[in-house]
Amino acid sequence: MNSRRTALGFGVAALIGAVATEALAQQIDANAKISWLAIQTAKSYRFDGKTLTLEGISPSTTLFADRPVRVAKQIPTPDFLKIVHTAGSATASSGPVNAGITFVANSKLAVATVELHAPKIDGSSLSYRAKVIAGSLPPAGGETSIFIDDIPWNPGGF
Repeated sequence: MNSRRTALGFGVAALIGAVATEALAQQIDANAKISWLAIQTAKSYRFDGKTLTLEGISPSTTLFADRPVRVAKQIPTPDFLKIVHTAGSATASSGPVNAGITFVANSKLAVATVELHAPKIDGSSLSYRAKVIAGSLPPAGGETSIFIDDIPWNPGGF
C-alpha cells in the first residue's frame, strides 16, 4: 500500500511539474526578450574592400539563445536576412550589424570583426557591404563562418 501511495505521489508531483513547466514556457513565449546568436556558413568568400561575398552559403541560418530559455532553430537564410536587415526591424534600427567572421586563408584559420550592411542573396551567393573594424580580411578565403549576436527576435512558440 505504501508503494502505491509513493508512486501516486511521484505521479502527481510529475504532473504538477509538467503543468508548471508548460505554463512557464507559454509565459516565456509571450513575453520573452530573447537575444539570439546567428551562424551563417559558406564554402568560401571574396572581399574587395567594400563587398563581402559568401559563396556556397548554407540555405539555412542557425540561431540559438541561452537566456531566458535555451533554444536553437534553423530558418531559411532569406528569412533571416529579412528579420535582421529590414528597415524598422529591432536589429536594423539599432545600427549596423556587427559580426565576427572566421575563415581559412593561406591554410590558416583567421578571425576579423566586420559591420554588415545591405545583404543581397542570389542563389548560393550572399553579398554584404562590409567594413572591417578589427583584424584583417584578405581578398579571398576558404571555409567561412559568420557569427552575429544580440539579435532581438521572438519567433513565438518554441
